[in-house]
Amino acid sequence: MKKITVSVCLAVLMISMAGITPALADGQEPEPLYRPTEFGVYPSSQTVFTPSYRAVWQVGISGDGTNYCIQVTWGDGCGTYRTCGYTEGIYTIYHDFTCGGSSPYYQSWMLYNGPDTPKYDSSVVYK
Repeated sequence: MKKITVSVCLAVLMISMAGITPALADGQEPEPLYRPTEFGVYPSSQTVFTPSYRAVWQVGISGDGTNYCIQVTWGDGCGTYRTCGYTEGIYTIYHDFTCGGSSPYYQSWMLYNGPDTPKYDSSVVYK
């Protein structure tokens, strides 16, 4: 009886390993279920001038999300900007640095509400 139990256990183990081995035999990593999300803000540094003190950024998003959200803290006392509905692409976001505070202004950027998020970036504005 003991010999049959050991044989059955070995057979089950070999069958289960046989199902796994072909997928790993070629040394390839399994494909992810989604493309990894990439997020970037350009330029990372800029200087603004009168009369509007407007800074403009190009925000790049790549990945499989269909409703990404962007959050930016401006660093000038104007609060935080939040907006959603982004897909893969390049978008223009701007802000007028007229709320006060003193230069330099540091921005914190966050992409969220998608696979493999949140993602972060930062920038700085001089006035």
